[in-house]
Amino acid sequence: MRRVFVLVSLLFTLSAFAQTPVLPKMTWVRYYQVERGKEADFMRLAHDAFKPVLDDLRTKNKVVDWGLAFPITHNSDPWTHVLYIAMPDWSGAEALDQAIDKAQAAMTPAVMKRTGELGMSIREGGTRDVILRHLVQATTPPAAPPKYIMVETHKIKPGRDGDAVQLFNEWAKPMFTDLAAKGVVGPWGLSVHGIAGAADWTHMVWYFMPDLGNLETVIAANEALDARKRQGFMVRYLDMSEGMNEQVWRIVQP
Repeated sequence: MRRVFVLVSLLFTLSAFAQTPVLPKMTWVRYYQVERGKEADFMRLAHDAFKPVLDDLRTKNKVVDWGLAFPITHNSDPWTHVLYIAMPDWSGAEALDQAIDKAQAAMTPAVMKRTGELGMSIREGGTRDVILRHLVQATTPPAAPPKYIMVETHKIKPGRDGDAVQLFNEWAKPMFTDLAAKGVVGPWGLSVHGIAGAADWTHMVWYFMPDLGNLETVIAANEALDARKRQGFMVRYLDMSEGMNEQVWRIVQP
């Protein structure tokens, strides 16, 4: 089952979240499959081509934040890197499209040639886009810059979307709110496809962490819930779910 990652708003706000009260309504996620041995070229492409455009859009509040990450827990998915761009709304996507056109038009032939060479680090057909719409998310800035993202993708049965949101609000939201106040997690949320996407999952639960060791605290917080209540939550979840997967990603840009 393919995993998406947030981030999250994935996805999804990063360190710059602390500098703006704007919450992203959506996150554009692009997955990449980079050719083996060409990871350094891809990172150079991200630094030279992606970063200037996205940093500029962030200063103009057209992008809430963005980041580049790679998986540290692997699965059958071919994706080696993911670029995620948290936006206040669809106007951010329009601004991004215009900014890319402007940046390309300003390239000298030498820069265009170099960018094309770096772009060869991406395997042919090795990209995939997912647009996330955030249903529930943190409203406070992170205590520390996030370094990792935990992503859970869930396949909820047709017609049970409302039940999934209700369960998240009862089970996960109070726990994440408390953990965020303690600095254990950063931004967190529940998201769905903004545009029809992968059929192998319907909902994504995501949260950022400043330290991978904090994952133990998150697990302990869930286990510390009243046993009877936790069991009731699990019964409800299994009744509406057709499967789930987890993956951890490490943030490497900006």
